[in-house]
Amino acid sequence: MPRNGGFTLVELMITITVMAILIGVAVPGFQGMIQNHRASTTANQLITGLLFARSEAVKRGEQVSLCPLNSAWSGSGGGWQVRVGNDCSGEQLRVWERLPANTDVSANFSSGNRVTFGALGDRVSAGSGGDGNHLFRVEPQSCTGERAREIFVGRGGAASVGRSPCSS
Repeated sequence: MPRNGGFTLVELMITITVMAILIGVAVPGFQGMIQNHRASTTANQLITGLLFARSEAVKRGEQVSLCPLNSAWSGSGGGWQVRVGNDCSGEQLRVWERLPANTDVSANFSSGNRVTFGALGDRVSAGSGGDGNHLFRVEPQSCTGERAREIFVGRGGAASVGRSPCSS
């Protein structure tokens, strides 16, 4: 008797079982990849803001600051903006809405809540980010492993990003 060319019930069940096992192995790997992407994207956006503020300070020959939106680097008011001056009240040059969601940004400032660059591109305010301590920390929610990012800004104004263990 010739076969019709379809699947038998046993073949179908084996195929479904193999697919379930492969999906079960792949999903945790995707979660780690998503955490990495969230942290990298947010850190890169912050670096872009820092570089923009620094270049505008040099171009304009005056102080320019990277400031939080709504006085908060993270949470519902999260995001940042670049403003002329050192007190976050001058002309607004650019705004970044924090992307992606589910990422926490914390600042490590010894004074103030902003990063200000002088006319020569040097960092003239904000914390101790160039002295071996990070200035910003980006961590995705439910972070595991070394998926957090720390952003350093030296006294000369150069910014860099490094991986860091998650705090939770």
